[in-house]
Amino acid sequence: MKKYKDLFLDFGDTLYDTHGNSVIALRELFDVLNLRAYFKDPEVFYDEYRKTNVDLWTRYSKGEITRDYLIVERFRRPLSFGQGLDWPRPSFATGPTPRRRNPWTMRSQN
Repeated sequence: MKKYKDLFLDFGDTLYDTHGNSVIALRELFDVLNLRAYFKDPEVFYDEYRKTNVDLWTRYSKGEITRDYLIVERFRRPLSFGQGLDWPRPSFATGPTPRRRNPWTMRSQN
């Protein structure tokens, strides 16, 4: 019998509900970080995250961006649509945009 050294599974919704679990995780993130203080509608954050994530993974698979850029940008872009976070709108440039302020330590201005 042949022994296998490695086993690769495709988690792209083939065996594992990647999308469903990301929705649960994003809702939890939204609540835990009180992002409601910056977004009137949570769907704006969710939709921007989904669009950004697909775009970045596509670009990463083509070798256009680095893994580190993907990891930061997949949250920076959607968060830049929040009101009061003081981040520039997404530039969609290849290189990272520096973060001006840390949203995790900011308080609602309402």
